[in-house]
Amino acid sequence: MTDRTALVTGAGRAAGLGIAVARALAAQGHHVIVTARDGGQAEEQAAVLRSEGLSAEGLRLDLADTDDFARVAAHVGDGHGRLDVLVNAVDPGRVDAHPELGVDEEDRPVAESAVWVVWAATLPADGPTGGVFHDGERLA
Repeated sequence: MTDRTALVTGAGRAAGLGIAVARALAAQGHHVIVTARDGGQAEEQAAVLRSEGLSAEGLRLDLADTDDFARVAAHVGDGHGRLDVLVNAVDPGRVDAHPELGVDEEDRPVAESAVWVVWAATLPADGPTGGVFHDGERLA
């Protein structure tokens, strides 16, 4: 297993951007945590990567479920010690409105906010070694 860990959100579809990014990171030597709102889809895509000889695992991460943040952050911290790269490949149009979180149809920043919550909870003490990417742009 590699000592570099990447987490990719929105990687549950076989033909999606998320899994393509996950595959590229894994091919570069990262252990990739593939996430999707549907944990079964995430694990299915991770299994495909493993069948290609790449290091990957799948986890459920619904960007509108704050309980998922803590669970995934704990998994990353306990299992990997740090997170080097975080890629948000969730299509903002696919993030549902969640009035209980103050997110309605007109205001869906939950996808962008979620990556920062997960990232902050899993940063190594010496800072990021990779980066945070959203919508094809490096954010940190």
